[in-house]
Amino acid sequence: MGCTPAMPRHASPIQKPPAVPQAAPLEQDGQVLLVSGASKQPPLWKVASALAAVYFAWGATYLAIRVAVHTFPPTILAGTRFTVAGTILLMFCLVRGKPMPANRTQWRNVIVVGLMLFLGANGAVCWAEQYISSGLTALIISTIPIWILSMEALMPRGERLSRRDMASFAIGLAGVAILVSPQLLDGSATSTSGVLAVIFATAVWAAGSTIARHGQMAPSIWTTASIEMLAGGLGLLLTAALRNDWQQFSLARVPWQAWAGWAYLVVFGSLVAFSAYSWLLASVRASLTGTSAYVNPVVAVTLGVLVLDEPVSPTLVTGSLITLVAVVMIVTRKAPAVARIATKPPGHQPESIGEGSVTAACPSNSNCD
Repeated sequence: MGCTPAMPRHASPIQKPPAVPQAAPLEQDGQVLLVSGASKQPPLWKVASALAAVYFAWGATYLAIRVAVHTFPPTILAGTRFTVAGTILLMFCLVRGKPMPANRTQWRNVIVVGLMLFLGANGAVCWAEQYISSGLTALIISTIPIWILSMEALMPRGERLSRRDMASFAIGLAGVAILVSPQLLDGSATSTSGVLAVIFATAVWAAGSTIARHGQMAPSIWTTASIEMLAGGLGLLLTAALRNDWQQFSLARVPWQAWAGWAYLVVFGSLVAFSAYSWLLASVRASLTGTSAYVNPVVAVTLGVLVLDEPVSPTLVTGSLITLVAVVMIVTRKAPAVARIATKPPGHQPESIGEGSVTAACPSNSNCD
């Protein structure tokens, strides 16, 4: 899942080249360059490999969580995942000399956003997948771009919603309503709680992404992501201690399938896919990167059916199609024309949304997952 990176509202223009139809972010020498794609097109095999990593690595995280959460308590599963991944990424940043947050405001914002994305949103997803299918979870999470666009419109200088935006929001709500109707109508308290937890996760992830977009963050997207993951991971581990989850958990009882799911989440869900997504943001047009918003849930549903025998009902198919139409409308919308080279203010970095996603917005990057 992804969205077009946006210029911060306080950027000051230096010069104004001719207008371009599609903007893509590049960073160089303390500047953010918005141009119509990179000056030199990357090899097709690199683009295809990066897209495959984003599509399948993030799409499969829902399956990995579903498998692992049957043995790992949700707080321990997500907490150890992001603490380990964040530590590895932070070590990479230190070795490569990536800049750390420059002041207290940046540190506070990065930590707060990390707690929202990984403790609040991802923690809720892991808890919910104890009770609802991985495919349904991914489909609800795919609506994050709609939430972000709506929250952006509420900001003082946020982008106003067009008729197309409002239509996509209404279509998305209708799709989600159809998707979750069986769980809400079957009278099961656990199914209903699981659905509500994922909806809560989408709202929290979108709110954290909006805060990151408008606030000062670390100068590098890599250090921002590593500190966010560490903040969220440590917050989850503290929550596990407060809930006495560690006393009820035994490493000796964890089967290899759960360990495989945990390792997949750390290596592919948090590191490989994030690296590929970050490269795509700086190398290809944003609309191509954003296709992960509607490919990820398709991958998640397919894997859930093939591996876990999750049921596919007419309601799921209908709701999925309607929801994905709304997501496509958001991801392919035309953003306001921006074509300038702007001095990069302290703490600006391109955003992405998703599962996994692990940046201030992500994957639409998951990932809340």
